[in-house]
This record gives sequence, C-alpha cells and structure tokens, in this order.
Amino acid sequence: MSYCEVTEVKEVLQIDPANEAFDTEIEGCIASADALIDSLLKQKGSAVPQTVPQNIADSSKYFAAWLFRRRRDPAGQGDGPSDTHPGMFPVGLQAGVSRQHFP
Repeated sequence: MSYCEVTEVKEVLQIDPANEAFDTEIEGCIASADALIDSLLKQKGSAVPQTVPQNIADSSKYFAAWLFRRRRDPAGQGDGPSDTHPGMFPVGLQAGVSRQHFP
C-alpha cells in the first residue's frame, strides 16, 4: 500500500493527470519515499498505522515529487525548485526555492 497516489504527485509536479508517460517512474519515486518514511519511523520504534495520516501522505507525495525532479535534473542546473537542501525537500518544492537559498 502506497502512502500517496500517482495523481497526487502529478498535481505537485503540475503534470496533466491524463499524461501516463511518467507513471512508472513516479510509482518508483513513491516507493522510495515510502521506504524512507518507514525507515525513519522504524528508528523511533513506530510504524504507519493502517489509516495513513495526512502528514505521512503529504510527506510521501512531496518527497516523491522531489525525487522525480532530482532524477531528471541531477546536477541542479534547471530552473526553479528541482534542487533543494537535504532534509528540506517539501520546502524546496515551493516556488522560488533552490540551492542558492541555503548555506
């Protein structure tokens, strides 16, 4: 069970929901995001409950979107929020935030 849906990640990425060209790649990004969430919670002796809380769903959605953009612009050379400070991935997805805004 994924903590978010492909369509939710597409919304963050501003990809038309009807465009299925990136679905497989986005699904992989969601799997990676969910694995990160699980590992962080496991370190604290916790796990995601059967009903996924909104903050977990949002974390998965935004981290998956960050991973998708990062894979497509690994050097951070693109315009906008594709390259963010480690550990601050949701913030980096907001307009105008890039590496230059962080030390």
